[in-house]
Order: sequence, then C-alpha cells, then structure tokens
Amino acid sequence: MDIATTRGAYKKQALLDAGAAHVIVSDEEDLPTRVKEMTNGEGGRLAFDPVAGPGVDTLAEAIAPGGLRRAVAFVNAGLSDGSLAPIVDRTFGLDDVADAHRYMESNAQTVKIVITVGHRSDAS
Repeated sequence: MDIATTRGAYKKQALLDAGAAHVIVSDEEDLPTRVKEMTNGEGGRLAFDPVAGPGVDTLAEAIAPGGLRRAVAFVNAGLSDGSLAPIVDRTFGLDDVADAHRYMESNAQTVKIVITVGHRSDAS
C-alpha cells in the first residue's frame, strides 16, 4: 500500500490524486504510530524521502527492518528504467533563484521546484 506524508493538510488531496492509498499529515499525526497501525505493526516496506531533512529520523522509525535497503533498490531501479521521474510544480531560471526560494519557503508547492541554468555558447 502506498502511504504518502505531508506536513500540511492542504496537500493531502493532491497526494491522494497522485495515487497514494493513504496520506499522513505529520503536523497532525504521529507518523511512526500511524504507519504501524496501517501495516499491522510491521512498519513500511520502504521509505523514500528525496530531501532527507529533519524528519528523516522519524521516517526511519516507521519502516520495517530492511526498509532502507529496499528503498535504495527501488530508487536505483526506478532511475535506471525511467519509471521514477520527478513531477515538476514550477520551473525558475537561475536569475529568478530568489523567487524560487521564496516559493519554496511558502510551502505552496506539492511537488518539485526546478532551477534551470542557461549555458552560454561562447567560451569565456
């Protein structure tokens, strides 16, 4: 079963629409407890956190033994065969990096923010 997490309830529906069977709002629910309830005490088979920020320790509490190994295999296979591809919320040029950062800090995005870097044709 696919379980997604988000800090804010306003992103829950977008995650359900994207295919999550369940969404845990971590600002309102205890993540490890909810995952254990949903998995009959076993914990998640794997976890994928592309940011690996301050919540990664809490996420680790929610996975079953061997979950990290399975996550690495899942990510490697998905990147190799193209089945794991990021969904882009907004794209900003490098000149607009401050706007991109403000957008990220607003937490309004539901998926990834991309910064594009133009390449100059002349060698300087």
